[in-house]
Amino acid sequence: MTVVPDIPTRVSDDRIEPTAPAYDRVLVGTVLLLIVLGLTAVTSASAPKATSTYGNAYAILLRQVVGLGIGGAGALVVLMVPWHRLRQIARLMYGGILLLMLLTATPLGHMANGAQRWLPLGVINLQATEFAKPVLALFLADHLSQYIGRIRQPAVVVAVLVATAPLILATVVGAQLMSATGIPLVGQSDLGAAFLFAGMVFAALWVAGLEPQWVAFFVILGAAGLLLAILAAPYRLERIMAFVWGGDAQTTDFQVIQGWVAMAMGGWTGVGVGRGIGQGDGYLPEAHTDMISAVVAEEMGVIGWSVLVGAQMMLLVRGLRVASRATMLYDVVVASAVTTVLGMQAAINLLVVVGWFPPKGLVLPFISYGASAAVSEMIMVGMLLRIGTHTAPEG
Repeated sequence: MTVVPDIPTRVSDDRIEPTAPAYDRVLVGTVLLLIVLGLTAVTSASAPKATSTYGNAYAILLRQVVGLGIGGAGALVVLMVPWHRLRQIARLMYGGILLLMLLTATPLGHMANGAQRWLPLGVINLQATEFAKPVLALFLADHLSQYIGRIRQPAVVVAVLVATAPLILATVVGAQLMSATGIPLVGQSDLGAAFLFAGMVFAALWVAGLEPQWVAFFVILGAAGLLLAILAAPYRLERIMAFVWGGDAQTTDFQVIQGWVAMAMGGWTGVGVGRGIGQGDGYLPEAHTDMISAVVAEEMGVIGWSVLVGAQMMLLVRGLRVASRATMLYDVVVASAVTTVLGMQAAINLLVVVGWFPPKGLVLPFISYGASAAVSEMIMVGMLLRIGTHTAPEG
Protein backbone atom coordinates (compact mmCIF):
# COMPACT_ATOMS: atom_id res chain seq x y z
CA MET A 1 0.00 0.00 0.00
CA THR A 2 1.41 3.37 -1.00
CA VAL A 3 1.22 6.10 1.61
CA VAL A 4 0.01 9.46 0.34
CA PRO A 5 2.76 12.11 0.71
CA ASP A 6 2.33 15.57 2.22
CA ILE A 7 -0.52 14.63 4.56
CA PRO A 8 -0.45 13.16 8.09
CA THR A 9 0.15 9.44 8.00
CA ARG A 10 -0.86 8.59 11.56
CA VAL A 11 -4.53 8.07 12.30
CA SER A 12 -4.37 8.56 16.07
CA ASP A 13 -2.54 7.28 19.12
CA ASP A 14 -4.66 6.29 22.09
CA ARG A 15 -1.69 6.71 24.43
CA ILE A 16 -0.56 10.10 23.18
CA GLU A 17 0.48 12.61 25.84
CA PRO A 18 -0.04 16.37 25.37
CA THR A 19 3.02 18.03 23.82
CA ALA A 20 1.90 21.65 24.11
CA PRO A 21 2.64 23.39 27.44
CA ALA A 22 -0.89 24.77 27.79
CA TYR A 23 -4.08 25.52 25.95
CA ASP A 24 -4.02 28.18 23.27
CA ARG A 25 -4.34 31.34 25.34
CA VAL A 26 -4.94 33.55 22.31
CA LEU A 27 -7.84 31.34 21.25
CA VAL A 28 -9.28 31.40 24.77
CA GLY A 29 -8.93 35.18 24.95
CA THR A 30 -10.54 35.62 21.55
CA VAL A 31 -13.54 33.49 22.52
CA LEU A 32 -13.95 35.34 25.82
CA LEU A 33 -13.89 38.67 23.97
CA LEU A 34 -16.53 37.42 21.54
CA ILE A 35 -18.70 36.16 24.41
CA VAL A 36 -18.56 39.54 26.17
CA LEU A 37 -19.40 41.37 22.94
CA GLY A 38 -22.16 38.89 22.20
CA LEU A 39 -23.82 39.10 25.61
CA THR A 40 -23.66 42.89 25.49
CA ALA A 41 -25.22 42.98 22.02
CA VAL A 42 -27.89 40.38 22.84
CA THR A 43 -28.86 42.28 25.99
CA SER A 44 -29.55 45.44 23.99
CA ALA A 45 -30.92 43.86 20.80
CA SER A 46 -33.31 41.42 22.50
CA ALA A 47 -34.73 43.58 25.30
CA PRO A 48 -37.75 44.93 23.36
CA LYS A 49 -38.81 41.51 22.06
CA ALA A 50 -38.14 39.83 25.41
CA THR A 51 -40.29 42.42 27.18
CA SER A 52 -43.19 42.05 24.77
CA THR A 53 -42.99 38.24 24.58
CA TYR A 54 -41.97 37.16 28.08
CA GLY A 55 -42.58 40.28 30.18
CA ASN A 56 -38.91 40.27 31.18
CA ALA A 57 -36.30 42.34 29.31
CA TYR A 58 -33.59 39.83 30.18
CA ALA A 59 -35.42 36.60 29.34
CA ILE A 60 -33.64 36.03 26.02
CA LEU A 61 -30.28 36.99 27.53
CA LEU A 62 -30.79 34.42 30.31
CA ARG A 63 -31.43 31.71 27.71
CA GLN A 64 -28.20 32.66 25.99
CA VAL A 65 -26.30 32.50 29.28
CA VAL A 66 -27.75 29.05 29.93
CA GLY A 67 -26.64 27.93 26.46
CA LEU A 68 -23.11 29.24 27.05
CA GLY A 69 -23.04 27.54 30.44
CA ILE A 70 -24.10 24.18 29.03
CA GLY A 71 -21.65 24.62 26.17
CA GLY A 72 -18.87 25.45 28.61
CA ALA A 73 -19.61 22.25 30.51
CA GLY A 74 -19.56 20.35 27.22
CA ALA A 75 -16.19 21.90 26.35
CA LEU A 76 -14.81 20.80 29.71
CA VAL A 77 -15.98 17.25 29.01
CA VAL A 78 -14.16 17.35 25.66
CA LEU A 79 -11.02 18.56 27.41
CA MET A 80 -11.14 15.94 30.15
CA VAL A 81 -12.38 12.77 28.43
CA PRO A 82 -9.64 10.67 26.73
CA TRP A 83 -9.53 11.92 23.15
CA HIS A 84 -9.76 8.51 21.55
CA ARG A 85 -13.01 7.82 23.42
CA LEU A 86 -14.76 10.48 21.36
CA ARG A 87 -13.63 8.75 18.20
CA GLN A 88 -15.04 5.45 19.43
CA ILE A 89 -18.54 6.92 19.73
CA ALA A 90 -18.41 9.19 16.64
CA ARG A 91 -20.63 6.91 14.55
CA LEU A 92 -23.08 6.46 17.42
CA MET A 93 -23.36 10.24 17.81
CA TYR A 94 -23.87 10.65 14.05
CA GLY A 95 -26.77 8.21 14.19
CA GLY A 96 -28.15 10.07 17.18
CA ILE A 97 -28.13 13.35 15.27
CA LEU A 98 -30.06 11.79 12.40
CA LEU A 99 -32.60 10.52 14.94
CA LEU A 100 -32.97 13.99 16.49
CA MET A 101 -33.63 15.42 13.03
CA LEU A 102 -36.39 12.87 12.54
CA LEU A 103 -37.94 13.82 15.86
CA THR A 104 -38.19 17.49 14.87
CA ALA A 105 -40.73 16.50 12.20
CA THR A 106 -42.97 14.80 14.77
CA PRO A 107 -45.42 16.47 17.18
CA LEU A 108 -42.46 16.75 19.56
CA GLY A 109 -40.93 19.40 17.32
CA HIS A 110 -41.22 23.12 18.02
CA MET A 111 -41.99 25.66 15.29
CA ALA A 112 -40.69 29.24 15.22
CA ASN A 113 -40.78 31.78 12.39
CA GLY A 114 -42.39 29.21 10.11
CA ALA A 115 -39.64 26.63 10.63
CA GLN A 116 -39.88 23.45 12.69
CA ARG A 117 -36.26 22.77 13.62
CA TRP A 118 -36.28 22.53 17.41
CA LEU A 119 -37.07 20.14 20.23
CA PRO A 120 -38.31 21.97 23.36
CA LEU A 121 -36.26 21.14 26.46
CA GLY A 122 -37.68 23.63 28.92
CA VAL A 123 -35.31 26.54 29.30
CA ILE A 124 -33.84 26.08 25.80
CA ASN A 125 -34.93 24.58 22.51
CA LEU A 126 -32.54 22.03 21.04
CA GLN A 127 -31.73 22.55 17.35
CA ALA A 128 -30.40 19.33 15.86
CA THR A 129 -28.52 20.99 12.98
CA GLU A 130 -26.39 22.95 15.46
CA PHE A 131 -25.30 19.83 17.32
CA ALA A 132 -24.66 18.12 13.98
CA LYS A 133 -21.67 20.41 13.37
CA PRO A 134 -19.24 19.05 16.01
CA VAL A 135 -20.60 15.54 15.52
CA LEU A 136 -20.08 15.69 11.75
CA ALA A 137 -16.48 16.83 12.29
CA LEU A 138 -15.79 13.80 14.50
CA PHE A 139 -17.61 11.45 12.13
CA LEU A 140 -15.67 12.69 9.07
CA ALA A 141 -12.37 12.33 10.91
CA ASP A 142 -13.17 8.79 12.01
CA HIS A 143 -14.44 7.83 8.55
CA LEU A 144 -11.41 9.19 6.69
CA SER A 145 -8.94 7.76 9.20
CA GLN A 146 -10.00 4.28 8.14
CA TYR A 147 -8.79 4.96 4.60
CA ILE A 148 -5.38 6.39 5.41
CA GLY A 149 -2.91 5.74 2.62
CA ARG A 150 -5.60 5.49 -0.06
CA ILE A 151 -7.73 8.58 0.50
CA ARG A 152 -7.10 9.77 -3.06
CA GLN A 153 -8.87 6.76 -4.51
CA PRO A 154 -12.25 7.62 -6.08
CA ALA A 155 -14.00 4.89 -4.10
CA VAL A 156 -13.01 6.59 -0.85
CA VAL A 157 -14.44 9.93 -1.91
CA VAL A 158 -17.67 8.26 -2.98
CA ALA A 159 -17.85 6.40 0.33
CA VAL A 160 -17.59 9.68 2.26
CA LEU A 161 -20.26 11.32 0.11
CA VAL A 162 -22.62 8.37 0.57
CA ALA A 163 -22.07 8.38 4.33
CA THR A 164 -22.84 12.10 4.69
CA ALA A 165 -25.62 12.30 2.08
CA PRO A 166 -28.45 11.41 4.52
CA LEU A 167 -27.63 14.38 6.75
CA ILE A 168 -27.24 16.88 3.90
CA LEU A 169 -30.26 15.72 1.92
CA ALA A 170 -32.55 15.57 4.94
CA THR A 171 -31.46 19.09 5.87
CA VAL A 172 -31.85 20.76 2.48
CA VAL A 173 -34.94 19.01 1.08
CA GLY A 174 -36.35 17.37 4.18
CA ALA A 175 -39.69 19.18 4.06
CA GLN A 176 -40.18 18.39 0.37
CA LEU A 177 -39.31 14.70 0.84
CA MET A 178 -41.62 14.48 3.83
CA SER A 179 -44.46 16.01 1.83
CA ALA A 180 -43.91 13.63 -1.08
CA THR A 181 -43.39 10.42 0.88
CA GLY A 182 -45.22 11.01 4.13
CA ILE A 183 -42.10 9.86 5.99
CA PRO A 184 -40.93 12.33 8.67
CA LEU A 185 -37.44 13.54 7.82
CA VAL A 186 -36.92 17.05 9.13
CA GLY A 187 -39.52 19.66 9.89
CA GLN A 188 -38.24 22.42 7.64
CA SER A 189 -35.71 22.62 4.83
CA ASP A 190 -32.56 24.49 5.86
CA LEU A 191 -30.39 25.30 2.87
CA GLY A 192 -27.96 27.30 4.99
CA ALA A 193 -27.19 24.38 7.29
CA ALA A 194 -26.84 22.01 4.34
CA PHE A 195 -24.40 24.45 2.73
CA LEU A 196 -22.32 24.49 5.92
CA PHE A 197 -22.31 20.69 6.11
CA ALA A 198 -21.16 20.46 2.49
CA GLY A 199 -18.37 22.90 3.25
CA MET A 200 -17.23 20.75 6.17
CA VAL A 201 -17.19 17.62 3.98
CA PHE A 202 -15.16 19.38 1.29
CA ALA A 203 -12.68 20.77 3.85
CA ALA A 204 -12.23 17.34 5.43
CA LEU A 205 -11.56 15.68 2.09
CA TRP A 206 -9.23 18.48 0.99
CA VAL A 207 -6.94 18.33 4.04
CA ALA A 208 -6.99 14.55 3.91
CA GLY A 209 -5.45 14.59 0.44
CA LEU A 210 -8.22 15.14 -2.10
CA GLU A 211 -6.94 15.13 -5.68
CA PRO A 212 -7.17 18.57 -7.35
CA GLN A 213 -9.26 17.24 -10.23
CA TRP A 214 -11.98 16.34 -7.73
CA VAL A 215 -12.44 20.04 -6.99
CA ALA A 216 -14.18 20.53 -10.36
CA PHE A 217 -16.44 17.58 -9.56
CA PHE A 218 -17.42 19.11 -6.23
CA VAL A 219 -18.10 22.48 -7.83
CA ILE A 220 -20.38 20.89 -10.43
CA LEU A 221 -22.08 18.66 -7.85
CA GLY A 222 -22.58 21.59 -5.49
CA ALA A 223 -23.95 23.85 -8.23
CA ALA A 224 -26.38 21.14 -9.36
CA GLY A 225 -27.51 20.49 -5.80
CA LEU A 226 -27.98 24.20 -5.14
CA LEU A 227 -30.03 24.60 -8.32
CA LEU A 228 -32.28 21.65 -7.41
CA ALA A 229 -32.73 22.98 -3.87
CA ILE A 230 -33.75 26.40 -5.22
CA LEU A 231 -36.20 24.89 -7.70
CA ALA A 232 -37.68 22.66 -4.99
CA ALA A 233 -38.72 25.71 -2.94
CA PRO A 234 -39.96 28.74 -4.94
CA TYR A 235 -39.33 31.16 -2.06
CA ARG A 236 -35.60 30.53 -2.45
CA LEU A 237 -35.74 31.54 -6.09
CA GLU A 238 -37.58 34.71 -5.09
CA ARG A 239 -34.81 35.58 -2.65
CA ILE A 240 -32.11 35.00 -5.26
CA MET A 241 -33.93 37.10 -7.85
CA ALA A 242 -34.46 39.90 -5.34
CA PHE A 243 -30.77 39.82 -4.45
CA VAL A 244 -29.58 39.89 -8.07
CA TRP A 245 -32.11 42.31 -9.55
CA GLY A 246 -33.18 44.22 -6.49
CA GLY A 247 -36.40 43.78 -4.58
CA ASP A 248 -39.05 45.81 -2.83
CA ALA A 249 -37.76 48.11 -0.09
CA GLN A 250 -40.84 47.29 1.98
CA THR A 251 -40.66 43.50 1.64
CA THR A 252 -37.73 41.48 0.29
CA ASP A 253 -35.08 44.17 0.86
CA PHE A 254 -36.54 45.66 4.03
CA GLN A 255 -34.29 43.84 6.49
CA VAL A 256 -31.03 44.60 4.65
CA ILE A 257 -31.93 48.26 4.10
CA GLN A 258 -32.77 48.71 7.77
CA GLY A 259 -29.43 47.10 8.60
CA TRP A 260 -27.67 49.67 6.44
CA VAL A 261 -29.56 52.48 8.18
CA ALA A 262 -28.57 51.17 11.61
CA MET A 263 -24.91 50.82 10.62
CA ALA A 264 -24.83 54.30 9.11
CA MET A 265 -26.26 55.87 12.28
CA GLY A 266 -23.43 54.48 14.41
CA GLY A 267 -20.62 56.60 13.01
CA TRP A 268 -17.17 55.94 14.42
CA THR A 269 -18.01 55.47 18.10
CA GLY A 270 -21.71 54.52 18.04
CA VAL A 271 -24.76 55.95 19.76
CA GLY A 272 -24.07 54.02 22.94
CA VAL A 273 -24.94 50.54 24.19
CA GLY A 274 -28.67 50.22 24.74
CA ARG A 275 -29.45 53.42 22.85
CA GLY A 276 -29.99 51.95 19.39
CA ILE A 277 -33.41 52.67 17.95
CA GLY A 278 -33.55 50.00 15.22
CA GLN A 279 -34.51 47.08 17.45
CA GLY A 280 -36.43 49.25 19.88
CA ASP A 281 -38.91 50.58 17.34
CA GLY A 282 -39.10 47.37 15.36
CA TYR A 283 -37.32 48.81 12.34
CA LEU A 284 -34.71 46.04 12.30
CA PRO A 285 -36.19 42.51 12.04
CA GLU A 286 -34.31 39.68 13.78
CA ALA A 287 -32.06 42.23 15.48
CA HIS A 288 -30.80 39.79 18.13
CA THR A 289 -30.06 36.95 15.67
CA ASP A 290 -29.38 37.44 11.95
CA MET A 291 -28.80 41.22 12.05
CA ILE A 292 -27.00 41.58 15.35
CA SER A 293 -23.82 42.94 13.75
CA ALA A 294 -25.86 45.92 12.54
CA VAL A 295 -26.86 46.55 16.17
CA VAL A 296 -23.18 46.42 17.16
CA ALA A 297 -22.33 48.91 14.41
CA GLU A 298 -25.10 51.29 15.50
CA GLU A 299 -24.34 51.18 19.21
CA MET A 300 -20.55 50.70 19.18
CA GLY A 301 -19.74 52.34 15.85
CA VAL A 302 -17.07 51.47 13.34
CA ILE A 303 -14.61 50.85 16.17
CA GLY A 304 -16.81 48.27 17.90
CA TRP A 305 -17.79 46.62 14.62
CA SER A 306 -14.11 46.40 13.62
CA VAL A 307 -13.26 44.75 16.95
CA LEU A 308 -16.05 42.25 16.31
CA VAL A 309 -14.85 41.41 12.80
CA GLY A 310 -11.23 41.28 13.94
CA ALA A 311 -12.12 38.82 16.70
CA GLN A 312 -13.97 36.60 14.23
CA MET A 313 -10.94 36.66 11.93
CA MET A 314 -8.63 35.80 14.84
CA LEU A 315 -10.85 32.85 15.73
CA LEU A 316 -10.45 31.61 12.16
CA VAL A 317 -6.68 32.15 12.21
CA ARG A 318 -6.18 30.28 15.48
CA GLY A 319 -8.33 27.40 14.27
CA LEU A 320 -6.30 27.13 11.08
CA ARG A 321 -3.14 27.27 13.15
CA VAL A 322 -4.31 24.31 15.24
CA ALA A 323 -5.16 22.36 12.09
CA SER A 324 -1.86 23.17 10.36
CA ARG A 325 0.25 22.08 13.35
CA ALA A 326 -1.63 18.86 14.09
CA THR A 327 0.39 15.70 13.43
CA MET A 328 -2.40 13.10 13.19
CA LEU A 329 -4.93 12.79 10.41
CA TYR A 330 -7.85 12.53 12.82
CA ASP A 331 -6.88 15.80 14.51
CA VAL A 332 -6.26 17.59 11.20
CA VAL A 333 -9.70 16.68 9.87
CA VAL A 334 -11.56 17.61 13.07
CA ALA A 335 -9.80 20.98 13.42
CA SER A 336 -10.24 21.81 9.73
CA ALA A 337 -13.94 20.93 9.68
CA VAL A 338 -14.67 22.86 12.87
CA THR A 339 -12.75 25.93 11.73
CA THR A 340 -14.42 25.80 8.32
CA VAL A 341 -17.96 25.84 9.72
CA LEU A 342 -17.21 28.67 12.17
CA GLY A 343 -15.53 30.71 9.45
CA MET A 344 -18.31 30.11 6.91
CA GLN A 345 -20.98 31.13 9.39
CA ALA A 346 -19.21 34.36 10.30
CA ALA A 347 -18.50 35.27 6.68
CA ILE A 348 -22.03 34.59 5.42
CA ASN A 349 -23.71 36.38 8.31
CA LEU A 350 -21.58 39.51 7.90
CA LEU A 351 -21.93 39.52 4.11
CA VAL A 352 -25.72 39.24 4.36
CA VAL A 353 -25.88 42.24 6.69
CA VAL A 354 -23.90 44.45 4.29
CA GLY A 355 -25.93 43.19 1.31
CA TRP A 356 -23.22 41.17 -0.41
CA PHE A 357 -24.89 37.76 0.01
CA PRO A 358 -28.50 36.60 -0.39
CA PRO A 359 -30.42 36.69 2.91
CA LYS A 360 -29.87 33.52 4.95
CA GLY A 361 -30.58 32.97 8.61
CA LEU A 362 -27.16 31.96 9.91
CA VAL A 363 -26.05 33.12 13.34
CA LEU A 364 -22.81 35.00 13.95
CA PRO A 365 -20.66 32.73 16.19
CA PHE A 366 -20.74 33.75 19.86
CA ILE A 367 -22.55 37.00 19.00
CA SER A 368 -26.05 36.15 17.75
CA TYR A 369 -28.66 34.79 20.11
CA GLY A 370 -29.14 31.05 19.90
CA ALA A 371 -28.82 28.72 22.87
CA SER A 372 -28.23 25.60 20.76
CA ALA A 373 -25.69 27.48 18.66
CA ALA A 374 -23.90 28.64 21.82
CA VAL A 375 -23.65 25.06 23.10
CA SER A 376 -22.33 23.83 19.75
CA GLU A 377 -19.82 26.66 19.39
CA MET A 378 -18.39 26.17 22.87
CA ILE A 379 -17.98 22.44 22.26
CA MET A 380 -16.20 23.07 18.96
CA VAL A 381 -13.80 25.51 20.64
CA GLY A 382 -13.15 22.84 23.27
CA MET A 383 -12.27 20.44 20.45
CA LEU A 384 -9.79 22.96 19.00
CA LEU A 385 -8.20 23.51 22.40
CA ARG A 386 -7.89 19.76 22.96
CA ILE A 387 -6.28 19.18 19.56
CA GLY A 388 -3.92 22.05 20.29
CA THR A 389 -2.38 19.99 23.10
CA HIS A 390 -1.47 17.27 20.58
CA THR A 391 0.33 19.53 18.13
CA ALA A 392 4.04 19.72 17.50
CA PRO A 393 5.95 22.22 19.68
CA GLU A 394 7.01 25.55 18.17
CA GLY A 395 10.28 25.37 16.27
